[in-house]
Parts: sequence; structure tokens; C-alpha cells
Amino acid sequence: MCRSSDVSGARCLRQVQGEVTKETIVAAVGVIAGAGYVLVSSHVAWMHQPISRLVLLGLPVLVPVVLVLSALSRRQIKWTIACLLIGIIGGVLVDVIADPKPRNLFPLEMVAWCAVVAPALAVGGAGAYFLRRRRVPAQQE
Repeated sequence: MCRSSDVSGARCLRQVQGEVTKETIVAAVGVIAGAGYVLVSSHVAWMHQPISRLVLLGLPVLVPVVLVLSALSRRQIKWTIACLLIGIIGGVLVDVIADPKPRNLFPLEMVAWCAVVAPALAVGGAGAYFLRRRRVPAQQE
């Protein structure tokens, strides 16, 4: 962060606004990625697979997303995962609103989608944690 002895007030304000903008963009990309994963998975014909295949498909798709967003963000990894989960819930809501058939069990659908992507988010979060752990001592030297 800025210190008053380091930079002028206007420059410090621009620096803080730049950090907030970057964090906001990273959070928005996380929400969009989560919603996109749900919408693509529920509308592409070859994606209608058993749950185990959706879980396994989430690994190569969502793990890199968690790793990249965690690398770009200074926030804790749990905030990146929370943004993705918000996007997943939002994707289910968009899917329910766009579907002309009545779907009164959509809250259970939200829980099911969160459970389907949980292993991928856990692996991505663990990977991001270990990458950050390795990066921090290298920067301190």
C-alpha cells in the first residue's frame, strides 16, 4: 500500500484505484467463469453425462481457472473460490430463468452443481496455495 512519505496523495490514490480495479476484474472473471461452466455444461449435448464425468471434466477446466485467478489476485484463495461458486449459482439461476419448463427444484440443482465442482475447486485451491507458498520466500530474498 501507499505511504505518505513514499508518494504524493494523487499518485497513491491512482495506485489504490488500480489495485481495486484489478481485484474487481479478477472477481468478475471468476463469476463469469463459474456461470459459463454451468451454462455450457447444461446446454451442450455431449456434456449430458453421468455426474462422475462432470466431476472429472471440472478438473481440467476449473483447476487452471482457480490457479490463474489466484495468481492474479492478492486476495486469499478462498475469495477466488467464492467468486466461482457465486458464478455457478448465478449460472443455475440464468438457466432456470431461460428454461420455459417449470423447475421448482432449482435450489437442489444449485447444491448439486456446487458439489460437482467442489473437487476441482479444492484441487485448484490447494495448487494455488502451494504455488503462493513457493513464490513468497523467493520474493523475500
